[in-house]
Amino acid sequence: APKDIADTLVEASAAACQVSELLSSQRGQSITTKDYPEELDLSETEARAAIFLCTCGEEIASAIDMEKMLDFAKGLSSVVYVEQTPYLCQKDTLEQVKGKIKEHEVNRVVFAACSDITYEKLFIDAMRDVGLNPSLLELVDFREQLSSISPDHKKQAMEKAKTLVSIALERVRTQEPLHLVSQNVEHQALVIGGGLAGLTAALSLAEQGFEVQLAERTAELGGNLRHIFAILEGGDPQALRQDLIKRVEENPLIRLHTE
Repeated sequence: APKDIADTLVEASAAACQVSELLSSQRGQSITTKDYPEELDLSETEARAAIFLCTCGEEIASAIDMEKMLDFAKGLSSVVYVEQTPYLCQKDTLEQVKGKIKEHEVNRVVFAACSDITYEKLFIDAMRDVGLNPSLLELVDFREQLSSISPDHKKQAMEKAKTLVSIALERVRTQEPLHLVSQNVEHQALVIGGGLAGLTAALSLAEQGFEVQLAERTAELGGNLRHIFAILEGGDPQALRQDLIKRVEENPLIRLHTE
């Protein structure tokens, strides 16, 4: 039978940790740096906003009237360009978007599309390609906010879409460019708890080359595993515990802090 979501996430995370251990010697070797044009100086420039509405195929278009949404967006303050597109995330579409930003001298952008978690980096990269600070971009998650609304509530969905776009535009319209400040990070990890999970996590991090501070509030490592002597799948839990503790204590990158 298929696993539930929680088990799947745990096992996938564990697999990713093991892959990170195997590839630890290659960390940072494949990093490439992209060159961007110099950021535009907008200190003396009035806001000129563009709103790009993505229909996500028909998923968003089936929830609201896109033509009415286009007309609404065109009437908002500081908006100089509005466009509807079926798939904003596609490379060719983004190239066209960047062309329109340049053509209309846009300096503020609202993308009303899919989840920002999925596509935020893609859109930020597009902003930097045209010399705009990423803080002058605002993303509206039309797909998650609108696509699940019942067809019987299209009027309410439309009002919600207008509100979301209006709020996003107002924020970005008055936003000044923000600049990132770089700071060195000390590559150490703190693992709290010396039970099975804590011991395993500390060892995995150490195998990846990171120094680890392992804190356990009691005098003995092992947590609840100390009280388990048999499991349905077989094996010896106490032998596992002793092996983990031995490996942790012998690892030069792990520093123990117990009672």
